[in-house]
Amino acid sequence: MKATLEYRNEFLCVAVENDSATRFVAEWKPVRRAEYAEVRTLLGRPVTSIDQREGIYIDEEGNVYQLMDKGETKPIAVEDLSAEEKSELEVLLEASLNGRRGDAKKRRAQAALEKESKQQP
Repeated sequence: MKATLEYRNEFLCVAVENDSATRFVAEWKPVRRAEYAEVRTLLGRPVTSIDQREGIYIDEEGNVYQLMDKGETKPIAVEDLSAEEKSELEVLLEASLNGRRGDAKKRRAQAALEKESKQQP
């Protein structure tokens, strides 16, 4: 789990990325309403959760950030990043591992792989 300070929908947020074997989800939990110019120097800073019940995070300099509704704060945005389109080579690898045959994506991925290998010296 990775957490950083980010700006979203006029809020300073803690962006939490949860990575599991099957899904990669990012959630933006608001800390407070803010102007971008006011918080731009904070953006991207890694933060660590020190009290989930109280929604308290701390950055590397020791600055403390508390979520708007403490531990009950709901995210203002959620993105399922695992649903993004796979590359042709990822499709080929997945198909070969799963033993699928006759898949159109697999054929396109195979063609892309062959094209790529011909271009290399």
